[in-house]
Order: sequence, then C-alpha cells, then structure tokens
Amino acid sequence: MIKKLLTIILTICMTFGLSGCQSSSVTYSNLVDEKTRNEVADLMIQNKLLKKDVKKIMDWVNEFNSISKEYSYKKGFVRLPKDGVNYDTLYLDDTAKSYAYLNWLNCRLTAFSLIQNVVETSKDEDSNDTWLMFDVEALNTVKQFKTSEEKKKDFITLFHSIDVSNEDTLEKQEDKIVETLKSRHIQLKTDTISIVSVYLHVPEENIRFAGHTGLLVNTEDGYLYFEKYSNIAPFQATKFQNKKQVKEYLLSRPDLYGDGSELDPIVTINDEILR
Repeated sequence: MIKKLLTIILTICMTFGLSGCQSSSVTYSNLVDEKTRNEVADLMIQNKLLKKDVKKIMDWVNEFNSISKEYSYKKGFVRLPKDGVNYDTLYLDDTAKSYAYLNWLNCRLTAFSLIQNVVETSKDEDSNDTWLMFDVEALNTVKQFKTSEEKKKDFITLFHSIDVSNEDTLEKQEDKIVETLKSRHIQLKTDTISIVSVYLHVPEENIRFAGHTGLLVNTEDGYLYFEKYSNIAPFQATKFQNKKQVKEYLLSRPDLYGDGSELDPIVTINDEILR
C-alpha cells in the first residue's frame, strides 16, 4: 500500500514538472543568481513574511541549485516557454550532505515553511491522512523541517484531504472544498499573499487533496507565484499579470488528468475557488 501511494505521489509530482502557459508576458526564474534571489526575498519580506523564514527558503534554493546535475539554469527572469519548463534531465547529487533533506522537500513543505509564522488554522484535523504521511514523517524526522506541535497541527489542517463521497459533480465538489476550507478557519496575517493550490480528485477513495500548492504574492504590476515544482524538481518563481494567467498556468500542465474516471482539477486561492 505504501509503495503504491509513493508511486502515485511521485507521479503527481512529475505531472507538475511541466507547464503550458502560453502568454509571452509570463516570465520565470529558478533563482540561480543572488540578484534574483534577493529580488524575490525582498518582495516576500515586504509582504510581511518573516525575514528568518524567507532566508531559510533562499538558503534551500541555493543548496538545491548547487547540487543539481545535467541541467542548465538561466539567470534572472526569462520568458516561460510555450510548452513549459522541462526538468526531465535534472537530478540531484545524492552524495551531497544537503540531499538528505532536499529530497524530502515538496511544494507543501516549502509553502508552509514560508508562512508557518503568519498563518493560523482551527488545528482540528487529525494526522492520520494517508496523503500527508510522507509530509508528516518529514516534519517529525528531518531537522530542517521540525516545528512546534501547534504549527504541525496548522500544516495538517491546511493540507488535509477533503472527503467528497457525496459530491458527484465538479460544482458540488467545488462547494464542498470551499465549505471545508472555511471550516478550518485559515487566516494569514497578510492580505497581499495567498495560498494557491490545485486539488486533485481521487475517485477510488472519494477524496480531493492538495496535489500542488504555492504562494501567490502581490507585485506592483501583477503577481508572483512561488513554488517548489516537486521534491525532485527546482524552486520556481513565475511572474503573471493577472490571476487568470495563474489558473491557466496551473491547469495546462501536461498529464494532469488521469484515465478519465476523475473529475477535473480544482484551483483554490485561500478558502475560495480561483475563477
């Protein structure tokens, strides 16, 4: 069972390794140079994320990029390719000391590490969620991710899967997601940063879960979406002019859909549906 779940989760991570946003106005960066890291870090701090949390993430970015192999990073922000960014050739040096924690680091752990000191939830979801088992193990065992029990409850409440046993249409599942997220009383201490997630449908278990997540930060001329593509792919910051582009970017990644038995992915922004 665990092996099967690991395979499914890894497949989902790889699913999110490509994008299909076709607007020439969309640019992205893997934050390989100090100037770009500072630009993104300053933006996050200006939008009320704690400096120590932002610094920690930027250190992880630098570590990840430094042990990446067989991939040529581009400096600064560059135009997002029509068919998305292909990280298939990239792999990590598993002899590097930092590999021990970086190979655990996924989109949810990354986003939470940035917002853990500015987010509050009802803290009432239980930790026995199969879809979070590896995340919780990382929080419990990996030094870089360890946090207080109260904050761990926030993490679990934020990303706990959502039961949709009685919802058989996309619209009903959207309503159930909103109802559930609102019941979790998720509050950010900043109104210029949002949690944007993609909820995938698992029909055989009648649940929706946050298969991907990242932070959407307001900028002077639009938005910046910060994400960890997957545990085996880089950090990425992508600039958009509007939220419609963000949604298109997230929903147009190839292999996002399965065998047709599942309903379409649903994109959320905080506790609402991103329209």
